[in-house]
Amino acid sequence: MSRIRVLLNCIVALAAFVATCAAIRRAVPMEVEEVTPKLAFFSARKDQFDTVFIGSSRVYHGVSPKIFDETTRAANRATHSFNLAVNGMMPPESVMMAWRVVQMRPKNLRRIFFEISDPRTVSMTKATKRDTYWHDLNALIFAARKFRHDFKSDRGAAFAELSTHMQLFARNRANLGRSTEIQEQWNGTATTKNSPKMLGPDMDGFLPEPHPMAEKDRVRLVNALDKMRTGDVPKREVNDVNHDALTRLGDGLARRGIAIVFFITPTTTRDYNAKIDAPVGAPVLAFDDPQEFPDFYRTDHRFDYDHLNPRGAEEFSRLLAQRAVEVLK
Repeated sequence: MSRIRVLLNCIVALAAFVATCAAIRRAVPMEVEEVTPKLAFFSARKDQFDTVFIGSSRVYHGVSPKIFDETTRAANRATHSFNLAVNGMMPPESVMMAWRVVQMRPKNLRRIFFEISDPRTVSMTKATKRDTYWHDLNALIFAARKFRHDFKSDRGAAFAELSTHMQLFARNRANLGRSTEIQEQWNGTATTKNSPKMLGPDMDGFLPEPHPMAEKDRVRLVNALDKMRTGDVPKREVNDVNHDALTRLGDGLARRGIAIVFFITPTTTRDYNAKIDAPVGAPVLAFDDPQEFPDFYRTDHRFDYDHLNPRGAEEFSRLLAQRAVEVLK
């Protein structure tokens, strides 16, 4: 057998393998705890929504689409929104979530509100299904750009992280480790940990947290606020990788006629002042200033040091909508 024929056979086999893996992935989507119920609900009703919120737990528990829509409707700028935020969802996962929403091609989507926060580093030794599902081609582009940036300062760490992203991409594309899950779903015997309750009482993706703040969180909040007010916080430089990913996302959405509004929740964490990562000229709604927005930092408006309770979420959702109306004019 000639070398050319051997090569062709290898190419055909590889193509068949890739096609089979893709078909399995479409027929039996990966079940990801916390993420799957939100994506499935949105996908089934994608053409009903014109506004989507994407971000971390600070958005998941802090932005009520019901209050947001009531406020925009009162201002004659009616919206129909959905909260797609998930606990712990930060870049690059949140960026990939935005791309995934676009790939669904919702007919009436007009705007995405995107929470800016520090990118999260993924470790292969602690990688989970949650770290795997979002690794697509856009994730590889992010990884390549991060590698080029990190290579200048720490070559070893840069290679290690790039390797992690490539392994997770391969695991996602080849459905590695999913044999039992696929068999259970195929047979109809799967028992998922995903609960419809994660969609919230109004089934709009917002889950309020009504429990009172613990004393340890109150102390942590007070200490964080003291540092923020006195300027005793680490100086945050622009994260070039995050900035580049958000710029590419904004440009991609603009080409599809979708506006993106970046926003910062009333946070006290290291994401403080993350707005500097936003693309140049992009609208940014920042609420991370305790002097300008003192009500959001009151202990009776939070259920812990960094998250709003239902009362705080209602006020924040209303103010976010009012500011959004001004920006989107």
